[in-house]
Amino acid sequence: MTETVELSCQCGTLKGTVTRENGKNLPHYFCYCDDCRAFARHLGQEEQALDCCGGVEVFHTVPANLVWTAGQEQLRCLKLKEKGALRWYSNCCQTPLCTVPPSEGFPFVSLNHTALADQDRKSELGPVLGRVQLKFALCAEDSEAFARIKSEEMSLLRLVGRIIGLMLGQRFRGRKQTPFFSKGQPVSEPRLLSEEERKAVY
Repeated sequence: MTETVELSCQCGTLKGTVTRENGKNLPHYFCYCDDCRAFARHLGQEEQALDCCGGVEVFHTVPANLVWTAGQEQLRCLKLKEKGALRWYSNCCQTPLCTVPPSEGFPFVSLNHTALADQDRKSELGPVLGRVQLKFALCAEDSEAFARIKSEEMSLLRLVGRIIGLMLGQRFRGRKQTPFFSKGQPVSEPRLLSEEERKAVY
């Protein structure tokens, strides 16, 4: 049994679905790295995308589970750094959507919670499995907020291991569909942030 969860940008122009295979939860994490935060800042989406300590809530999946159903012409891509990941957003309302590796050969999607059409369904997709990169968190280490997120800290190495397992599973099953690449190239030309833009968001 499969279940599809509706995706949408904030204004509703760009729509899609993500599939939960066999009813399984989507791996659910918070990332506090400065890159994820810079992406939200560049789009002017700090209030919508970040928690009180500057973390981004994400769900991990593979490209074959994600389909855009309307408004694909609004899909845009940027890179924070020359060799960085591809970060996708909607041009119509600047909604952060997801992050994918820069090559089609690495089938992985980190889906921002801001891409979910129904924010009330987040908890239904699976419990928070961990929080990573707490060294970049914005709240004071002696604060109650930091103590709460510290209790759910996960090592980056462990998270990377899970991501590799997710990618290998898709490659083993031969599922090559992706809404982000066509003939090996991103479907929207990635725009690299200028040095001035990077200084403004880091």
